[in-house]
Amino acid sequence: MATLQRNCLVTVGATVGFKQLTEQVLQPAFWQFLSSEGFTSLRIQCGPDISWASTQLSSLQDDIPQGLTVDVFESTKNLMKDEMLLCKASSGSRQTGLVISHAGKFRSLLTG
Repeated sequence: MATLQRNCLVTVGATVGFKQLTEQVLQPAFWQFLSSEGFTSLRIQCGPDISWASTQLSSLQDDIPQGLTVDVFESTKNLMKDEMLLCKASSGSRQTGLVISHAGKFRSLLTG
């Protein structure tokens, strides 16, 4: 039986950066965790930190677990359609995935 895809999307927002989040998800320990949980793909939307993130990812290519792909990108026209839907289960091809997003707006609502 073929392995079903399981995607993780990390998004920092279309026009803003959140380098602290990007740094954390570009760690080999995070990749190992995702791999151990059956994830097959990690896509990181980096916004303006794309140059730094690309360099970081390139320097760590050898640390990516077998069976996991890791990609970084700046932005997309329609994050929901182009990326988030890939985290939704699809019979016979995908397991339920994970979306990790910048929650700055939510935090400010909670803290007043």
